[in-house]
Amino acid sequence: MDELSIESPEVEELFKRIVSCLPQATPYRSTAFRSAGVKYANETDFLSGEGASYYGGRWNPPGVKAIYASSDPVTAVRESYQEFMKYGFSQQDIKPRVMAGIELQLDCLLDLSETKIRRKIGFGKRFLLE
Repeated sequence: MDELSIESPEVEELFKRIVSCLPQATPYRSTAFRSAGVKYANETDFLSGEGASYYGGRWNPPGVKAIYASSDPVTAVRESYQEFMKYGFSQQDIKPRVMAGIELQLDCLLDLSETKIRRKIGFGKRFLLE
């Protein structure tokens, strides 16, 4: 949290609100799906978060590692191509990607689909879908 607080007080405040929700976090066991560019589809990089840290992404600023995954393969593909769709790239501009399933065994997961948790953090469901 110290590194993020240097960037902005808003981020520090957001993390404080998230931490206050941790008692509502639960264990989570499932399969997630990840779509990654060919460059990062190797044993070292696939789950490192390095690729997202270079330029930032939808949910992380530059310099912060993040792994984008989904509970189903269709959403993983849509998420990975959302920038192409958002900016109107042609199909010829879309580069190959690799899809893989990941067995998750998380000690705690904060479910942002829960209205109570979103309200405490300070954003609505619409924000998650943007």
